[in-house]
Amino acid sequence: MLMKIVNSGSKKGNCYALCSENEILLLDCGCDKKSIKRTIDYDISKVVGCLLTHGHG
Repeated sequence: MLMKIVNSGSKKGNCYALCSENEILLLDCGCDKKSIKRTIDYDISKVVGCLLTHGHG
């Protein structure tokens, strides 16, 4: 399993992707979707879920 950092910071938000060969689990998703898609090589069919740890305003 590989953890990819989409973004980490208070100005642009936080998001991480846990990636295996066939599945991707997103953590937080507090940044823009374009950055998330780019980080996971636009393979959104592998996304199996998203865990949110806190609200984003």
